[in-house]
Amino acid sequence: MNFEDEEYVRVYTRKTVTFKVLGWEGRTVLWHLFLEVDRAGVLDLGGEEPVAAVCAMTGLPEDLVSLGLERLTSRGVIVRHESSLLITRFVEAQEAKRTDRVRAKEYRDRVAAKEREAVTRRNGAVTPRDDSFTTVTQRHDSSLLPSPPLPVPIPTPEGRASEPDRSGQPVSSPSSARPILDLTDSETASVVPLDLVERALKLGVIDDLAKALREPKGRIQAGAEEFVGYWSCGGGAGQKCSRWMRKMREHIRRSAQQGKLPEAASDTGDGEAASGIHPVAKARLERMEAQRREHHAKLAAEFEASGGTAVRDVRKLTEGIGG
Repeated sequence: MNFEDEEYVRVYTRKTVTFKVLGWEGRTVLWHLFLEVDRAGVLDLGGEEPVAAVCAMTGLPEDLVSLGLERLTSRGVIVRHESSLLITRFVEAQEAKRTDRVRAKEYRDRVAAKEREAVTRRNGAVTPRDDSFTTVTQRHDSSLLPSPPLPVPIPTPEGRASEPDRSGQPVSSPSSARPILDLTDSETASVVPLDLVERALKLGVIDDLAKALREPKGRIQAGAEEFVGYWSCGGGAGQKCSRWMRKMREHIRRSAQQGKLPEAASDTGDGEAASGIHPVAKARLERMEAQRREHHAKLAAEFEASGGTAVRDVRKLTEGIGG
């Protein structure tokens, strides 16, 4: 099995009170459901009753599933939403990040293990030399042709090095893995990148969210553009934050769960609005137009309040600028 290309889920080992109260029946059903739900922790019942659907998906006996589901639902570990079951804290558990303290401890443990392995190799037993066999094979003449150099892996556009085959020619890896690190997930605080939506499309974040949340890709992209518009032109303009890609994913997931995702704009085929104006640029233009109208209304109010004096002041100002 190639572990790098396989899907996996996390199972935590800490034993809490809820863990104990669920009993082995509840834990068995929960762990089997981990393998059947999607990335949002949702299992589609397909029009069946929860017990029948879980039995069909997991292969567990009906009496075990019935008791396990009863314990899980009574404690809020699993809830039923219309025609699906939802593991409430599944996404939070699968996307949790380890603290710096834990990562540092794991790093120290790895270094110590490598040092112990090196010491074991140095102090290992050496096979005694057999002096009875003294015949030494004669060295052949050195070759006049130099040995061919080893093939060097060539980086591919997906960010992974292609592996050379036996003939020495690089062969691209069949995996379509995307780059692991994205600059928008940096810990350095900055204003929101205006190309955040474009990066999300290239990295496949929009597609992954659409599949996990079971929403049209257009609505997911519209939610991402709404997020960028708020932090670039709306109430959050100018504020600096870190890990923008993660904040956007959380915003879209929260909006989808609350049913607040905006409607998708009509596409022209390349992901931009039909008007040809990027939503962020359009929002800025609308904001500038609103400021212009507000300024003109203020001038008109001053004119009415001054009874014509403002007109002479404006003429003097205009003549001074023209001169």
